Amino acid sequence: MFVHLCLLLTLIPLAVPFHLPLPLPRPASSALPATRVVVVGGGFGGLNAALALASSPSAAPSLSLSPPSRTDLHVTLVDPSERFVFLPLLYELSTSDADIDEVAPTFESLLAGSNVTFVRGAMSNLDLKAQTVSVEPTAADSSTNSSAAPAPSSLPYDYVVLATGMPRPKLDLSPPPPEALHFSNLPAALALRGRLSSLISDEKRDKRCVVIVGGGYSGVELSTNICDRFSSEGVGADVHLLNRGGELLKRSSSEYNKKAALKALEEKRVSVKLHTTVRASSRDGAGRLELSLSDNSTVPADLLVYTSAPATPSLFDADRSLRVVSGGGAWPNVFAVGDAARVQNATESGTAQIAIAQAQVAAYNIAASIDGNRLLRFNHLDLGEMMTLGSNSAAISALGGRVTLGGPLASLVRRFVYSARMPTQGQAFAAANLAGRSKINSKRDAQKKKKKKREDCDK
Repeated sequence: MFVHLCLLLTLIPLAVPFHLPLPLPRPASSALPATRVVVVGGGFGGLNAALALASSPSAAPSLSLSPPSRTDLHVTLVDPSERFVFLPLLYELSTSDADIDEVAPTFESLLAGSNVTFVRGAMSNLDLKAQTVSVEPTAADSSTNSSAAPAPSSLPYDYVVLATGMPRPKLDLSPPPPEALHFSNLPAALALRGRLSSLISDEKRDKRCVVIVGGGYSGVELSTNICDRFSSEGVGADVHLLNRGGELLKRSSSEYNKKAALKALEEKRVSVKLHTTVRASSRDGAGRLELSLSDNSTVPADLLVYTSAPATPSLFDADRSLRVVSGGGAWPNVFAVGDAARVQNATESGTAQIAIAQAQVAAYNIAASIDGNRLLRFNHLDLGEMMTLGSNSAAISALGGRVTLGGPLASLVRRFVYSARMPTQGQAFAAANLAGRSKINSKRDAQKKKKKKREDCDK
């Protein structure tokens, strides 16, 4: 118990940014007109930048560069979606181990009480000379009553933060069979959730077969969670994981997490095939999908899921202050954060941890630019990585592998660390509450199933 407590205390840095808490500069005069800041993209980088700039009273304590209240900034957040998506928890959402309000709250709920105006739309053009962002409205989602501001044709800005993410990643294979799901976003996760529920409730099938293509983080984490989803319902299933390359989790920097993942796949009896892709698909006499693989074997599939390749390049070059660089110089009022930014001399990219830290630096530097103060340079310290390996298992490696944690305790720590990383205090408390209830219910269900199994054996 003492060892676990020490590990938990050591893992606390995973829940807070690395940068020291520095106050945002105060405006020189409240009589000056408000500075217009447009943030394009509502992912980890964009949403956290907008909240940091607006100094929302609901901003979570994790925003260590959260500024004192200023009235000289008018912040507008533009995003084509209605919901912010906490991407690392899409696995739990797709396997019914998390609620949509925990994983994908609406921007309206997150920004309530803040000084941020939300505009639902997509950036169609950025005019650097006129300093305007052209916005194309997006269709409203009938599932939610939104009061988002109608998207104007263009938004003038004094400063703009580009947090548009990376272009849609390529699939492991192209083109995939039309029946395949592409696991990369909220609609796909909800579609997968529905397909899994349908398979589980289909009593005509003795055993279900799921094929997942892609052996990166998404493929491995999805495979282990799908296995546990079927197991929790007492349903037989074969899960196959195909990878074009010869190594799973090639981008992982943690040997501990790799070993834990391979062990989890083996324990859950996931069939792993390396150097293997899908060549063709057809239907058998019963209408079931039959996949022809590159190793000349065939495998049936009730569900085929493709995961994304992470090799898509970032959109904008940025200097260490996160200002966009073009033509040999930096644009003083255009910043880029998250997956959209390719920061000079930086090797790290593509994680929520980095995007959140960059959001704080960009927000600070915009206020510093307004006041004529010195800009901060973005320097990132990798705090580690966390992986889900099932409904009640995870692997955590922190501080360069000096601290590791696995199993049910790691799963609990992971959920609560992610709760602490939610963009607002209210969402952090809600997510922690939902995560706690989910873990309690999972444990209760497991105990009930064990008891029923013992009673069946006694009979």
